[in-house]
Amino acid sequence: MNKKRTDVIIRMDTTSFKQRLWERAFSKNLMKKKIDKQFVFYGIKRFGFRREKNDRSENLQAKFLMMDTITSAIERFTPREFMQIFPIKKDFEGHKYECKDYFSTMEHIEKIGIDNLIPNGFEFLSEYWNDDTHRFLMNMLNVMNDIRYQQGKVSMLEEFLSNEGFEL
Repeated sequence: MNKKRTDVIIRMDTTSFKQRLWERAFSKNLMKKKIDKQFVFYGIKRFGFRREKNDRSENLQAKFLMMDTITSAIERFTPREFMQIFPIKKDFEGHKYECKDYFSTMEHIEKIGIDNLIPNGFEFLSEYWNDDTHRFLMNMLNVMNDIRYQQGKVSMLEEFLSNEGFEL
């Protein structure tokens, strides 16, 4: 077997291993029925991995409820506490590429107040610059879209574009 193929197999295996590890840790923390930093950490790690294809409707609903619980749990923390769990990614060229970076995240945090409770977990995650939280948020949006598809609706993007007058 060539080296490149072996590396890919090992990388895939460690990803599956990590996903099972986060899932097990999240399940154990869920059994404690205590919402704390560990719950948020394990939840974001668990649901930040690639999503499972062809989920049944009940699975999607349950998954969305768990993800929504995690985003609601974020509201129990201040930005300073959240930054201890998931540090802001140290990219400083957001202005150059017109995207989020360390400075835009800190600007949003200053609007909230670094020692005030986070008012809206979903909005906070959408403005926060961290790979783990970004993957979690993208997966949450994908689950929301999948639920819409199962209900016979168009995707959120298609709805937005049609509302803005674009032809699809």
